[in-house]
Amino acid sequence: MDRSRAQSESLPPEDKKPDLGGGYTVLTYLVAGVAVYGGLGWLLDWWLGTTYLLPVGIILGAGLGIVLVVRRYGQEASGSSNATEPKASSSKEEPPDSEER
Repeated sequence: MDRSRAQSESLPPEDKKPDLGGGYTVLTYLVAGVAVYGGLGWLLDWWLGTTYLLPVGIILGAGLGIVLVVRRYGQEASGSSNATEPKASSSKEEPPDSEER
């Protein structure tokens, strides 16, 4: 009885479980980008008889996967405000490098 009680106390509460959905989505974007564009590069290499399109496809897929991750999760990290709206300026705002000597 004490063993099951100790195990239940060591587990995190239901509301504090980490959300791994975002991490798996990021991993899926990166792996899928490399697999799809690497596969397209391999097919084009085989069809055209070249040897350079597979690495180009892998690098392009990784880059596009990173772009998708930044587009999807980059705005969430910077805050909930819309990134396209300009910030309201106050009338007493000074330039950042206006130190008097």
